Amino acid sequence: MTDRTSRITRLLIEDVDAGFEQIVRDHVGAVMTLARRLAGETGDDVAQESLVRALRALRAMPADQIAELNVVAWLLTITRHTAYNEFRARRRRPEITGQPLPDVPDVGERPDAVAEQAHTTALLRAGLDRLPPIQRDAVVLRHVLDLSSRDAAAILDCNENTLKSHLARGLRQLRAELAPTLSREDLP
Repeated sequence: MTDRTSRITRLLIEDVDAGFEQIVRDHVGAVMTLARRLAGETGDDVAQESLVRALRALRAMPADQIAELNVVAWLLTITRHTAYNEFRARRRRPEITGQPLPDVPDVGERPDAVAEQAHTTALLRAGLDRLPPIQRDAVVLRHVLDLSSRDAAAILDCNENTLKSHLARGLRQLRAELAPTLSREDLP
């Protein structure tokens, strides 16, 4: 456990709200990224719901359990489960059709560079969406969020060797699908 982790754990034990505020400051980017990668257009809602669930769970958690908590893995596990709950709920609701609004590019960038980056991002997202969920989650946790193998395996509730197997298969499939359309440096 690092000094920063132990400081946050101590803060959570003393004052859950203050400790949670620090957790949000430190890890909201990872929560948002994972939620958006797994839930698409509802990612922001999933991230918010994940944080609400995490705070409720912390408030009900005994101090000895908080002391043993791997905060990042725990928080991203909640985010992953919330995203899948949202996916299941969305399947039961009628689909709303329409065109999403495009992201507004930075006015300082060249239009052709912005278009190329948007095209590459769209291809990568589509490729990730075609992966089996466990492989997609493994790739996102390790290569998008840059988590350690240990933390990613904990979030996926598997051992590190199983995680590495999911990663290898997912990356192999992504490279095979995207190699004809993307340059080598754009491939994961």
